[in-house]
Amino acid sequence: DFGSELTMNYFGFQMTAPLTVNGYVNNSGGLTLSSQSGGDIALLGDWTNVGTFIPNGRGVTFMGIVQNLTGPTTFDYITLDNAALVTLIDNITIDQTLTLTNGRISTGSNFATISATGSVQRTNGHVVGNLMQYIPAGSNVASQFFIGDTNNFTPVDVTFANVSTAGNIIASTFDAGPSLNGSFIS
Repeated sequence: DFGSELTMNYFGFQMTAPLTVNGYVNNSGGLTLSSQSGGDIALLGDWTNVGTFIPNGRGVTFMGIVQNLTGPTTFDYITLDNAALVTLIDNITIDQTLTLTNGRISTGSNFATISATGSVQRTNGHVVGNLMQYIPAGSNVASQFFIGDTNNFTPVDVTFANVSTAGNIIASTFDAGPSLNGSFIS
């Protein structure tokens, strides 16, 4: 219902096991995850967030077949363990860790952003489209972008001898035909 609230962190009663949602999450009110280890969400359907989402240091695992992620959302942890694809309808930000276990995130014209406190871990899978990552100031700063097109994993590795001002870099891919597929950085 519009304006309803689900909290996994209610007056000291914390969920310590993942909540598996076999359908979809449609948050138009409030959704607060537990702050205890294990109080995550495992999602088989779509994610829609037009309300208030408080991740509380917990994660959301996308483990369906083809899923849509709608509504600009900031996550602490996302795990992609999906047989095919998660499509971003809006921008997302990951403040802690994006774990690519299996599958792809398709951004279209949107962005998957890894914040200054975030990181990416990969076993399999990649981002198709726009991946924005924070680059700190310093010497010999290296970053890896786990991107590719629909059919190919084409990561981009960058190393800067000296970064005087921290900021973000976007690496992106697109499907443009058999001879033009690839990864780009801007």
